[in-house]
Amino acid sequence: MPGRLRRRSAAATTALLLAPWLAGCSGGSDGSASPEASSSSTPTETQSSATPSPSPTRTRKPKPPEPPPANDTAAGRAAFARFVIDSWSYALSNNDASALLDLSPASGPCEGCPELADELQTRKKQGWYVDFPGATIKSLKITPGGQPGVQVAEATIDVPRSTSYFKDGEVRNENEAHKGATFEVQMRLDGKHYVLLAYRVA
Repeated sequence: MPGRLRRRSAAATTALLLAPWLAGCSGGSDGSASPEASSSSTPTETQSSATPSPSPTRTRKPKPPEPPPANDTAAGRAAFARFVIDSWSYALSNNDASALLDLSPASGPCEGCPELADELQTRKKQGWYVDFPGATIKSLKITPGGQPGVQVAEATIDVPRSTSYFKDGEVRNENEAHKGATFEVQMRLDGKHYVLLAYRVA
């Protein structure tokens, strides 16, 4: 198992990895709140009291981001960190955790990836998705990760406002924007490609 980015309880780690403001917990189709939502300190998702008008379903899904060349340089590590953030955005918008799972090392999935996969699989079964336009990276710094070959990228990102829809186009809920969130990426260059060891969103 890769070293943790921070020491924290499993529950706290899962909450951060799933990015609570995009987890869709504050009200389902039945209007009830989940335990995760009731324990959240920041009510960031709103649901209209009026019946929302259906919106057209997406006719074309966004394409997954293209991986950058695996250069063992500061620029190469920064490019991979940006690629991970773009892949996370793609995963959220398409209920497709493989965008991050495929970046994991051969030894096993990245820390945080199984939780994301479970969450997105639940959304898929419930028939809804987040029309997420993608995070905006405001700053990015990379430091040694404390283990041979491991680097940690810490990005400050702005998460834009987004809307969650059911597959028929009906609005499920609105997700508030969040500025200045932290996205951490733990990476390692394995041969000719980078692997994602862990990620965290806070």
